Amino acid sequence: MIQLVGVSKRFGHKLLFDELSWHIRRGERIGLVGPNGCGKTTLLRILSGGAESDEGQVVRSKGVAVGLLDQEQDFSGDRTVLEEVRRASTEMQELEARIAEIEARLDEHRPGDLETYGELQTRFEARGGYMAETEARRVLCGLGFTDEELSHAASRFSGGWRMRISLARLLLVKPDVLLLDEPTNHLDLESIAWLETHLAAYEGAVITVSHDRYYLNRACKHIAELTTGGVRIYTGDYDTFLEQREKDRELLIKRHGLQQKEIAKTEKFIERFRYKNTKAAAVQSRVKALDKLERIELPQSTREMRGFKFPQPGRSGRFVAELKDVRMAYGDNVVYDGLTLDIERGRKIALVGVNGAGKSTLLKILAEEAEISGGERKLGHNVNYGYFGQHQLEDLQVDLTVMQEMEGVADIQTYPLVRGILGAFLFSGDDVSKPVGVLSGGEKARLALCKLLLRPVTLMLMDEPTSHLDLQSRASLEDALARYTGTMVVVSHDRYFINEVCTHVLEVERGAVRWYPGNYDDYLWKKAQESEGEDAAQAQVVRTSGGLKGQAEVARPVDDERARKRQQAEERQRVYKATRALKKDLEAVQTRIEETEARMAAIDEELSQPEAYQAGGPGPQLLLERAGLETKLAADYEVWEQLEMAIEEATEQAKT
Repeated sequence: MIQLVGVSKRFGHKLLFDELSWHIRRGERIGLVGPNGCGKTTLLRILSGGAESDEGQVVRSKGVAVGLLDQEQDFSGDRTVLEEVRRASTEMQELEARIAEIEARLDEHRPGDLETYGELQTRFEARGGYMAETEARRVLCGLGFTDEELSHAASRFSGGWRMRISLARLLLVKPDVLLLDEPTNHLDLESIAWLETHLAAYEGAVITVSHDRYYLNRACKHIAELTTGGVRIYTGDYDTFLEQREKDRELLIKRHGLQQKEIAKTEKFIERFRYKNTKAAAVQSRVKALDKLERIELPQSTREMRGFKFPQPGRSGRFVAELKDVRMAYGDNVVYDGLTLDIERGRKIALVGVNGAGKSTLLKILAEEAEISGGERKLGHNVNYGYFGQHQLEDLQVDLTVMQEMEGVADIQTYPLVRGILGAFLFSGDDVSKPVGVLSGGEKARLALCKLLLRPVTLMLMDEPTSHLDLQSRASLEDALARYTGTMVVVSHDRYFINEVCTHVLEVERGAVRWYPGNYDDYLWKKAQESEGEDAAQAQVVRTSGGLKGQAEVARPVDDERARKRQQAEERQRVYKATRALKKDLEAVQTRIEETEARMAAIDEELSQPEAYQAGGPGPQLLLERAGLETKLAADYEVWEQLEMAIEEATEQAKT
């Protein structure tokens, strides 16, 4: 549907991507990934026609409609949320206007009006016009709006809710190619789950820029990695992409090493025989070969700081925080009334619930950032806490540099960690000398997070800590928090983050809280079990009270965990059978490659000796043998690549 051919784009002197080619086909589900600043949003705008490339062509099939969800939303006037969404389709608006115009003058009995009126109504109905409002309400409710909020002016809502309105407009229009830039950024967990389900049934192609790894795994069938050299497509979800990319890099490093050996050997030959007339032709031949050689470039290392570790806190009492009969209200809006909660040492707790349930308020109560109007709030023995919230950005001193801001909270033990923490969150090189006043909102949020992580605290309270981090930095944070020995309470919409880090989920709903041991997947499983139990109980009530004649018997509850494990075992068995022979062939090829490389290394050692080139020496025979080994090695590497691809395809087929 859309094809990019040789597309290049620069911002000033910075090259974003060069000679990029990409073919987007109907129905594809693609996650577009790459480090911050690599040009993902720019590429989406080029695909949508909202930005021009410096070079190359963007070819769109005739009649293809492209819709882009941008991060910047602007609504003005008094139009309601529902009106803003319904006016998304200009065609439907025009049809409605023409129908209304003819309806207003039907009593004038103008010739042809009745026929035109009938045609317009037929077209309006065929395009779902009479269901448009129902569909708009369904989409908006799925994205978290209440029925009452649909009649409020769209201009009254904050940026995150405006983004939801724009997303609803796009989903209602149903373009052939849907381009989404961080669609989950301002959605709660329920709305994200609804969006994933909705997109699964979407008929058009969907390309998403997202730092939500859980979303990329569930919603994407391909991952497109953007670099300065272009875009490379990987089949599978994000986890599969990481595995395949690592294999590709290992193979590339091997090829690079082999080529470097060849280059070094050739250069050594040229240097040794440069001034010998008898070798002039051979020297010139090798010089030309080096000039024509296409050098293998190793990928630039990502700015990632795996292994980074927090300063560990001292031991606290069993309960690090206790709330007893707490009341919290904003005017007439009572958020909590009689809340009692104990936070035990060592737990890593995720607060979940719909937007507005009171998650951030609970975090502020624990951090003593909100004044309670009743009850008791108490910290445990030997407890000190760190709090990361949006207001921390205002506490940064704009006249200091990034480094100076960090040095202000470092002590003699933590000072050596400053550079590592800053590097983990994308402050490297000259970035650490930037004045805080020139930083963007995202950079300030990352700096505030860095300051929190530098202090050893027994209780860490964080509100959306991953919002401004790319995937690599999120991985650094997950790795560090997993090894953190203190207690943590976090509000996050990043489900992968919750799965990797948290040991408990605390659901907040209607001023009450409920514990769920385990990570986010465990929480979903338990909620599904509860829902099945409620459905079964409801069915039992219907049957006992004389339900419809012939109503089916209620099935016994299914042991989901056992069924899930059995399915996983069956899947592993299918994958094993499908890839067993291929993996055996791959091992044989790897062994041949290792043997060939070892023999070539031995030959290189022999050829480095002067006697190899003396009369009657082994030099000519060794060179002949080495040439044969080079051909064999190149063929084996080709077979290795083909087997890797075949194993990947067989694995995917076995899983479906």
